[in-house]
Amino acid sequence: MLDEDVILKSTRYINERILIFNIVAMSLLPAMFFGGSGATALSLIFSLGIIAPINVFTYPINWIDAPDFSRTKYAVCVLPVIIASVIAIYRFFTPSIAYTNFEQIEALRMVLENSQNLFTSAATSFFDAVSDNIVVLSSCFAAFSIFIITKSRFVIKTMLMCCAAGVVLFSAIGLILDALYALDVPAVKRIYTDFAFFTFADKTEFSFYAYIWASALLASGIYTFQRFSFQNLFGSLRFLIMLGSIFLFAVSVYTSSEFFKPFIYATAAFIFVVYTFDVFPTKSNLRRHNKRLIDHSFGTMLKASTPAAIYIIMAACSIALCAFSAKPAMDFQNAPERAELKKLDADAMDAALEKQLFGWGGGSFQNVMAIRQGDDIENIAHNKASSDIIKAFLEYGFLGIAMIASMPILLFIYIFAKFGISKSQAIMLVPVAVLAALSFVSTPFLSPSVIISFWILSGSIIAWGNSEII
Repeated sequence: MLDEDVILKSTRYINERILIFNIVAMSLLPAMFFGGSGATALSLIFSLGIIAPINVFTYPINWIDAPDFSRTKYAVCVLPVIIASVIAIYRFFTPSIAYTNFEQIEALRMVLENSQNLFTSAATSFFDAVSDNIVVLSSCFAAFSIFIITKSRFVIKTMLMCCAAGVVLFSAIGLILDALYALDVPAVKRIYTDFAFFTFADKTEFSFYAYIWASALLASGIYTFQRFSFQNLFGSLRFLIMLGSIFLFAVSVYTSSEFFKPFIYATAAFIFVVYTFDVFPTKSNLRRHNKRLIDHSFGTMLKASTPAAIYIIMAACSIALCAFSAKPAMDFQNAPERAELKKLDADAMDAALEKQLFGWGGGSFQNVMAIRQGDDIENIAHNKASSDIIKAFLEYGFLGIAMIASMPILLFIYIFAKFGISKSQAIMLVPVAVLAALSFVSTPFLSPSVIISFWILSGSIIAWGNSEII
């Protein structure tokens, strides 16, 4: 970066403004329709997702300094997911499972002539067969457009803050609805349940959603100046961001299962430690925050040390809460109902290994398990696995998962190897890593809104490291 490069506090061209609109709309609007579930939300997700490639296509036309081969790079990034989506659509029309009548009872049976075909589907609904692929494809379009279009951290920060602000509003509405439901308000009772939150049918899915955006908000907050004097501290942008993120973390805890709570507290603790190092009263830190250490008097040193002390206290409280919530989390994971669900794993893995390259097709888990699950769970139909990765392996196989995950992983490696990792990237990386790890033992990705948010945050990590204007 040249000495002449300065911090730019605005968007530079129309594509960056469209990018902000597209990302904010993708992260918020589908969440208003049952957490992104259903045909209406899926149509909205696809419609918003298409904006991203159009925006990338017009980018070199509108910005003369657009990097060379921008369109080509974008095409390479999204091509594996496009191929996976095309395969999902094609294979639905070659079914490996079908309904049959047996003694006047409709039952599922295997289609023997297609059973060995790699590109067949065990889904009986076209919507189920392609919905996950459409969500991932649209999310991929949006995430990689961040990496291609903007080279400004200000744009990424603005985008993340707008998304998080919307989630704060959704959380407030959810708490109000919960309160009205508890007060037995008839109008709310008719449309709400004990398990719901905001428009999400399952409040634990909203927990993951709030968790992602609480972390994203703090990642953008560390890019702002710390104010040290009390008259400026409480009106500063960083203070407002801190309040919003603490509120989102609190809502995430309120709506989460016992198993997920320690991860929320641990994430908050890590982020507050990063903030402590960011404002610890060293000369370089104070200079970066436009604070000069005029003298070493007690009053001056107290003012310079107060933010770091506050963050240390918040980190310590988060660590203590994490420790207290660890045992309930283990008890929850070992509960009888979880143990029963885990009995599916052996049957699911046996079925997945039969078609380990491309799986049985999207939306096929329930149908395959209806035929293949063993007598140890009394042939009770289950519509979800004990973990996202088992479900993904059964439906998409090893190559299907690799096609979707390969490009983000390669870009992560490239960006971190070339540019290192900044504090904002480290903060954003935590929820991405936590949810990816949890997918091996739990189901954090049941909601399309969580999937979209996960991809957007991943794209922001990559774009942040590639930014030329800080």
